Amino acid sequence: MSQHEQKTKIISKINTLVENLGSSSWKIVDMDQFDEKIYTEKVYCKQIEGGKHLGLVFPYDDICFNPEINQWMMNCANMWFRQINNIIPSIESGDCFHTFPKYINIRRTSKIEGQLGKIQLGRLKTNSAICVRKSNIKPELSEQFYVSVEFDNIHTDDIKSIKRDLAYIKSIPLIELVKLNKITEFDFCFKFPKITETEINSVKSKVLHYYINQQNSWIKNTLQPLVNDLWENHNLKINMIYL
Repeated sequence: MSQHEQKTKIISKINTLVENLGSSSWKIVDMDQFDEKIYTEKVYCKQIEGGKHLGLVFPYDDICFNPEINQWMMNCANMWFRQINNIIPSIESGDCFHTFPKYINIRRTSKIEGQLGKIQLGRLKTNSAICVRKSNIKPELSEQFYVSVEFDNIHTDDIKSIKRDLAYIKSIPLIELVKLNKITEFDFCFKFPKITETEINSVKSKVLHYYINQQNSWIKNTLQPLVNDLWENHNLKINMIYL
């Protein structure tokens, strides 16, 4: 099999695994889902970064693989998941993340008496994300950033100590949260996989370059125009950090 054929096969495998997340929890013990080989007691299951944004939960949100051999494929899987879902994950230990505050004030839109317009503390959902999408109410408007925030019906100052999921979650335009919380600056951070000199002409290198190029295109054509608009029209500075 030529390098091109191998590259195409690996990309197809990675994309298929990512795009089917949530549809099945079926896995074989000790089998790496990327290369379908058995590695006794060396296979670990890892959540896809930002999966909670789509409502994915264990065991529907993870991929099992041998990190000593195929961690780089998991990096590619995370890059692809971000691109097809237009998200910046909230996990700072990941390959891509943001530094938007976890605990923020939100303005309630509930029609319950006494709740409309009330400001209370909410928090970003764990393993969720900032996403790019159109408004569900006004789809004719341009895409913008949205933040998934969870909260309880009754305001509590102990939200930082609560371990469980909160009762409600809503997707709020980033610009609304920025204005309410007087936020002027935060970061989008990207970690790109490293390619060593000995790997330059390998199939691994070609696959990595494919996903890195796809991600660069996504950043340039989808994220950067929105980031520029927020700076020019709302004085919000989002630093694009490459780690």
